[in-house]
Amino acid sequence: MNKFDRWCARNDSKGIKNLILYIVAGQALVFILQNTAAGGEFVARWLTFIPSRILHGEVWRLVTFAIVPQFGNVLNMLLACLFYYSIGTNLEREWGRMKFTVYYLSGLLMIIAYCFLMSIWYGDAVLIIANTHWLNMSLFLAFAALYPDAQLRLYFIIPVKMKWVALLDAIYLLANVIFGRFPANLLPIVAILNFFCYFASDFVRYFRRSRFENRNRIDFRKKTREIERKQAARGYKHRCVVCGRTDADHPELEFRYCSICRGYPCYCEDHILNHVHIE
Repeated sequence: MNKFDRWCARNDSKGIKNLILYIVAGQALVFILQNTAAGGEFVARWLTFIPSRILHGEVWRLVTFAIVPQFGNVLNMLLACLFYYSIGTNLEREWGRMKFTVYYLSGLLMIIAYCFLMSIWYGDAVLIIANTHWLNMSLFLAFAALYPDAQLRLYFIIPVKMKWVALLDAIYLLANVIFGRFPANLLPIVAILNFFCYFASDFVRYFRRSRFENRNRIDFRKKTREIERKQAARGYKHRCVVCGRTDADHPELEFRYCSICRGYPCYCEDHILNHVHIE
């Protein structure tokens, strides 16, 4: 556990309980408002993220933009709210309140900072519509990183493992970055930066372990072939280093090489699982 995790654990009670519930409930309510004549105008005028309006005192937009939804229809709204509520509550249970709160709020802050930066260069003429679509997707990527083999039922029917759906989402995100229009095309990367920050050490550890395991596997195979050549020249291929029996004298026995012991020595079937490893 690193310093950040220890700090989150000590201050867990200070996190926002059921934060994702407030987000999805707010988005559902605003979606309903958007689909009414007066409500749609209200959302456009008072809730969306417009940097120039914020600088003129409409600071509530720094918060309300998080509940402006990006749903196409009622079915998408229901499925998305249920899905992200389930993902968010599971992450909050796994990480704790404070760590989940920091994850989500830091994502919002990065979106706000990027949109303000772009407004300085381009003004409201090139308006980036700040929303939580990509931030919510980063919640799914985080959940898939923690539980890659968990099953998701698409439309409550088709069972698919989380890691494969996460891979498709990553491809979709990359396509938006490559083919989208600047500067809005970089918003997905900004929104998922906290995902990379949270899982950077896991990625580094995974690639180091994979490289070590591959190198160890290659060394093991090379050493095994070398031992087999030497022993074949002496009239047998395998000789147990514990009891001295060989495959020539005891063809009924099976022999194995131990990848944990130094030098990868050979053992018969009676000693491969019953010996002291050589260090």
